[in-house]
Amino acid sequence: EERARAVREAVGFIHHWIFPTQALLEEFQSRGLAMEEAEVLPYGIDEAAFQLPGRGVEPRSLRFSFLGQFMPHKGLEHLLAAVHLMESRLPESVAPWSLRCYGHGSLGRHQLYAGRAFELVSGSKRVIDAGCFPPLDAPRVMRETDVLVVPSLWMENAPLAVLQARAAGVPVIASDVPGVREIMDSPEQGVLVPAGDVVALADAMRSAILEGPRRYTPDPVINYSDHLDRVEA
Repeated sequence: EERARAVREAVGFIHHWIFPTQALLEEFQSRGLAMEEAEVLPYGIDEAAFQLPGRGVEPRSLRFSFLGQFMPHKGLEHLLAAVHLMESRLPESVAPWSLRCYGHGSLGRHQLYAGRAFELVSGSKRVIDAGCFPPLDAPRVMRETDVLVVPSLWMENAPLAVLQARAAGVPVIASDVPGVREIMDSPEQGVLVPAGDVVALADAMRSAILEGPRRYTPDPVINYSDHLDRVEA
């Protein structure tokens, strides 16, 4: 109740709303928050840093990456369960592939979650707990990623990792949730699977392994300069 009162009080000071996705705008509307002046404006990113020449790929081990908090709502446990499933069946069990998990655990009530999640793949040599990286290293991480996996269990705002993957031409396997669905608007960007469906997630990863590493020519998202021009306007 105190939180609700604080939110209502804060809303009274807002003259104009800017949402990164239509999904988030609709979420606020559904909660009865007044917003007579509102618009949708995608996040601006430094696209040039991700669009490097010579992005062809050579035959090699397929590299999956997970970028996010090691928290239940991010679906890490479901991703690791999918990996466990893949390692027990052909051809995934013999194909060359790996998963790097970039992120960190929680110091709050979910502080034991990450350890328990990684127990699912404790004997695997494919899964790497890669820890955190400085934000400006994101282009490097995308260059070292063949497929980004976003197994979120709840609606996302507008995942920066998906926008960065889009700018880099990296395919994405993601949960079909609001916020993600909206910014994955082209089949070449990747596939959406039902949130929490371990088998569907494993099947999508299997298809990526069989297809092999690939890149696509990305469509422009929105760069910093355009974003600032829109905000200032």
